[in-house]
Amino acid sequence: MRRAVISTVLCLVVAASAYPCSTFCFVEDGNAVFGRNYDFEFGDAYTLVNQRGVRKHSVAGDLQWTSRYGSVTFNQYGKEFPMDGMNEAGLVVALMWLDGTQYPPADARPRLGVLEWIQYQLDNHASVTDVIDDAVRLRVQSGTPLHYLIADRTGAAATIEYLGGRLVVHSGASLPAASLTNSRYDESLSYLRGFTGFGGTKPMPSGPGSLERFARASMLAKTRAGSQTGRERAFAILDSVAQSTTRWSVAYETTAGRVSWKTKTSPTVKALAIGDLDFACGAAIRRIDTNTPFSGDVSSSLGNYTAEENLAQLLHAYASTSFLQSVPRDAIESTAAHAESFSCASGSRRRAARR
Repeated sequence: MRRAVISTVLCLVVAASAYPCSTFCFVEDGNAVFGRNYDFEFGDAYTLVNQRGVRKHSVAGDLQWTSRYGSVTFNQYGKEFPMDGMNEAGLVVALMWLDGTQYPPADARPRLGVLEWIQYQLDNHASVTDVIDDAVRLRVQSGTPLHYLIADRTGAAATIEYLGGRLVVHSGASLPAASLTNSRYDESLSYLRGFTGFGGTKPMPSGPGSLERFARASMLAKTRAGSQTGRERAFAILDSVAQSTTRWSVAYETTAGRVSWKTKTSPTVKALAIGDLDFACGAAIRRIDTNTPFSGDVSSSLGNYTAEENLAQLLHAYASTSFLQSVPRDAIESTAAHAESFSCASGSRRRAARR
């Protein structure tokens, strides 16, 4: 059963190459903002408040840690398996599809699935440098080809890719444009250099392709916003690269510590201020439907997470995903139970709140 769970978790986003996610980061007047469009078959998800001080283990069982930071994440496939999120230190991690990804071959390093890798980073690290330094000691195990854009409170950013079985990182001087879509970063950058502002003379492209979205997001992120706030500017860029399959758009204000989002089914902007949330282990775990119809600060509308609700979300997600509909219920139940096996580091058992 454990092997079945690992296989299921590691294949969560198979066939997503048809769904063109886009990300970027910019800094203006000392404030860093990370923009993210998530594209997929369906958009039902929960926005979760994850606690610090929780003793955890990987699905594969060969890595243990205690979460140092609380975080806010967007989860379709159960607690501990987010698509993107930001922690209380200002670190953001988001995934995108990348055909041609080749993860490292089997070795003695601890294994993480492609989604739990995101939660692990948010649990443990405050900066891009910390993530890069730690990434070499871990091994992503998956058949799902993904790459990641990460950024922190200072606006430092990096791409994380696995090419030819090696970890490939672009950061600092090797990251002149802090954007990522669905092409290798080196190929994207080569394309971008033909455009105005990046060494070329071509005007901004308007097409929906990965390279075109990368260039458009990069060029817009480099342009001063005028009277727009950082959040407004991020949403304007996200709108410019959105597709019919875009399910949610998020503006992570990493310096200010605020998460704002809108969805295809609920386009009003909702927000959570990181400083207003209780991340202490032992408190009720809080969550809200990502598609909530509310707008503005939704902290007062957060409800209590329950194990039953987590399982229900997983069952719905698997039934709504074309390539996961044949997964047996017992495997889904085992995946849902993973998050319920954790405890507070103090030794007191963390219990899911009941309505």
